[in-house]
This record gives sequence, C-alpha cells and structure tokens, in this order.
Amino acid sequence: GQFWYSYNFTRNLVVLKEILELRVPRDKQPKIVNADLKPVITMDGADQVYTWTTSNTDPTKPSGTEGDANEQKKPSVQFSTFTSWQQVGEWYGKLAQPHVKVTPAIQAKADALVKDLPAGPARIEALYDFVSTHVRYIGLSFGIGRYRPHTAEQVLENAYGDCKDKHTLLAALLKAEGIEAWPVLIHSTEKLDEDIPSPGQFDHLITVISQGKQLIWLDTTPEVAPYGMLMNGLRDKQVLVVPDSAAPFLIKTPSDLPFPSEDHLVMRGDLNSEGTFKGRGELTLRSDSELAYREAFHSSARAKWQDVMQAISYRLGFGGEVSSVQVDDPEATGKPFHLTWDYERKKYG
Repeated sequence: GQFWYSYNFTRNLVVLKEILELRVPRDKQPKIVNADLKPVITMDGADQVYTWTTSNTDPTKPSGTEGDANEQKKPSVQFSTFTSWQQVGEWYGKLAQPHVKVTPAIQAKADALVKDLPAGPARIEALYDFVSTHVRYIGLSFGIGRYRPHTAEQVLENAYGDCKDKHTLLAALLKAEGIEAWPVLIHSTEKLDEDIPSPGQFDHLITVISQGKQLIWLDTTPEVAPYGMLMNGLRDKQVLVVPDSAAPFLIKTPSDLPFPSEDHLVMRGDLNSEGTFKGRGELTLRSDSELAYREAFHSSARAKWQDVMQAISYRLGFGGEVSSVQVDDPEATGKPFHLTWDYERKKYG
C-alpha cells in the first residue's frame, strides 16, 4: 500500500523536452522533494497529477534549475507515501521480524558455536564470525525480495544470502543465546536525505547490538571484516535502526574503526655488484586497507596467491618478482592480517 520513487532529469545530453508525470489517488498525498524545479499540479477525476516539464539545451544542467552544486547531487524529484522514518522502520520490521525465528536447528547451531564460551562479547563474536565467514554473500534483488529476507533457517541451510539474509541468521543465532540484535538500514554510498522518508534511500543492511550503554556495530556482508569493523563508506552515516520492541529511530554510525588503524610495510634485502636486489617483504595490516587485502586473497584460490601478491607488489611500487608467498588465513580476523614474501629485482637502479 506504499510507493516511492526518485528520478533524475537528463543533464549530460541535449534534450528538447522531458516530461515526468506522477498520477496518484487524491487521498494518498505523497511527500515530494524537488531538487530542480517545481511541478504543475492539476486534478483529473479521482487523481491528483503532478507534472514536471524541462529541457536541456546546455549539457550541464536542465533549464529551470537552481544550479546549486550540493542540490545537484540529489535526485531531481523524490516522492514517497511514507510520512515518517518511524513508519518506514515499522514497515520494514513487519517484513523482516517474523523471519528471525529460533527453530530447533538454529538453537542447536548457536549452542554449538558458543559452547564453553563465557556469556557476553565472546559469544557475540563467535556467532558473528560464523555468519560472516561461513555464509557466502549472494544478492539478487527481485520484487519484494529486495526488502524481505529469507528465514534464518533457510539461510543456515543454504549457507548463502544477501545482507539482510545474513543479518537475519545472525539475529536468530544471537536470539537463541538471549541477545537481541536489530537491523540497520543504510546506503553504501549516498547520504540520507531526512526530508523524504523512503526505503528507496537504502541499499544495504547491517546489524547493531545494544549492550548497556554501548552499541556494537557489525557487518557480515564482506565475509572477512574484523569484528566490529564497518567499511569506510558505512561510517559516520545517518541510518535507520529498527528495534524489535521499540520505535525505529535515526542515528549515526561510528566515525572511527573500533581499533587503532595501522599499516606496517618492511622490506629488508641486499643489492649485489650486478645491480640485483634480493629481499624479504613483510606487511602487517590493521586498517581499512586490511579488508581489501583480506578480500583479495579470500576470493582467490590458494594456487593463485602468488599472482595476487605479485599484483599487490606492483601496486606498492615494487616492480620486481615475488616468490615464497606466505599469507595468514583471511578468515582469521581476530588479529592483524600478515603477509611475507621473497622479492627480487634485477637492474634495480
């Protein structure tokens, strides 16, 4: 019973005339935000019609626009029948919460994963590690499947899912151990426009857990992200949190990593009289770049790791040949990511 949409007028081509028409029942009264130009509003029987007409003879911006650089980053027109962010959150909660169900299979898996671990953060981390590293990310957005997750037991059986599926499984496993986890709707690249409540402003879902006065933010999608780490594009972002038994609310994600950010690169070696450099490289990562390195090796067969390291060596500015590559398990995210390799460059000068 709700709908939403956003549209951008053509800015990079010459267009003699472009018309956008929105026709809605009079009782719907959608909220409309115009970054570019205002519509003409008319009545047609039981419908209210909004019409935007523009042209673009100068391929930089359509006629009738303000030309504000910040405004141009927003869609030309956004509209939604949701009246508040709380309403958006409640809508999503009705779709998702019934699928966070503790079945016998979920309970058994949760108990096995936290066996002999003390209550608290250690159990949360163990369940997170399982969902993050053992449930592969696959995203297919069709119809309501873009918003409604599969059931937690389905995701456990399949061992794959998209971001909301992985959250659903994690939330169910945590629930089995008496820990409540909430879905967080977020956009991976765009900034939230608070003026237009709409599910269309989100393209990703992460997890938050309230532990006393502390919020634990988790993203199982990257598969090899360290516990508590949000990717750079997800930090310091306005997001919509959907608790199980309280009103949804907007909040900002942390602006920093949950650990000190450090990268260490060391190359030790010798240059012989023939101009050949031979050495041993060592790289230790605990930072945003750590995730990129982990993903590079995690997505490649071990037989290809030397090729991956060769490409990394080139990117680091070392144009010689690598060999004897040794890499930590990319899924062992509890410690910094560590790599070593032999390096040789002839005609070093």
